Amino acid sequence: VRLIIKKSMKTGKQLPSITSYINVFIEISVPSAAIIILSLHIEPVTALVSPLLLLYFLFIILSSLELDPRLSFFTGFIAAVEYILISFYYITVTDSTDPILGLPVAFVARGGILLVSGIIAGIVSYQIRKRILTTFRIINERNELEKTFGQQVSKEIVEEFIRNNMK
Repeated sequence: VRLIIKKSMKTGKQLPSITSYINVFIEISVPSAAIIILSLHIEPVTALVSPLLLLYFLFIILSSLELDPRLSFFTGFIAAVEYILISFYYITVTDSTDPILGLPVAFVARGGILLVSGIIAGIVSYQIRKRILTTFRIINERNELEKTFGQQVSKEIVEEFIRNNMK
């Protein structure tokens, strides 16, 4: 992956968007793999409710740093699907007398929370992206005004015009 990124940086090309989705899929599968590995050593229901569940949230939050809401939605969706599938697998395979394992709604609810977390992370990333783009637009407009009027009018008048125009 590093070589592909390095090559694309040298050529000036952007990576295809599918690369981000593949990367997110691999990252969000890490907590799922950790839960499966842990369940080999302890009771599966304990692994399903262990702190490893919080790793999903960490990766969902980190996906919002890409400032692509669809990527955050995808991350939350994949996390929810993987967690629910692992849960139902252990519910059907394990012959446990544990009352928690008999309540699939608890695991579906956790999966739903992961999905909602992805949606919220997507909304937050959209808002951050929108504000950044607005800030860049305002700075570009200000620079354009300074460039246009700065040569014919004094700097104080340009500053006053910009202050009044930006309000």
